[in-house]
Amino acid sequence: MSNIEIATVGDNCIDRFLPPVGVSMVGGNAVNVAVHLSRLGHRVGYFGAVGTDRDGERMLACLAENGVVTDHVRVVAGGTAFTDIGSDANGERVMLFEDFGVCRGYLPCPREVERLCSLRHVHIGWLDDGGWLKRRLAAAGVSVSQDLSVNADPADIGAASLA
Repeated sequence: MSNIEIATVGDNCIDRFLPPVGVSMVGGNAVNVAVHLSRLGHRVGYFGAVGTDRDGERMLACLAENGVVTDHVRVVAGGTAFTDIGSDANGERVMLFEDFGVCRGYLPCPREVERLCSLRHVHIGWLDDGGWLKRRLAAAGVSVSQDLSVNADPADIGAASLA
């Protein structure tokens, strides 16, 4: 098992910027945080689910290329999450469509939760668990952060238990 001190849990997606931008990029809050922490020299692992499609392969390749440990990424039959992004008259991005794919309903298994409880810090991105993991980690004394702007359901975004 890898020697990590920090983990990110939750969302990943392919951001599909529609014309006139016309590019697609690997993203998702938990993935973005993992990549940036790794680039800053931290040993970080990502816990989440990707599909069996080309986008899932692309996600795993991006994580590996950026030094993120992927031991706990689940490859699940189905599609990787994606977001179609347009732009308004002022050039601001507009989320036009979002499909959470195999990320929807993802939860770490009991063994993974035990591993997360042994870490110094865990960042949670989009995770539709009603805040369960956040509370469990905080009860175990783990420092926890979460980007509350990426969760739409009020049950998932409470600030209690955050570092």
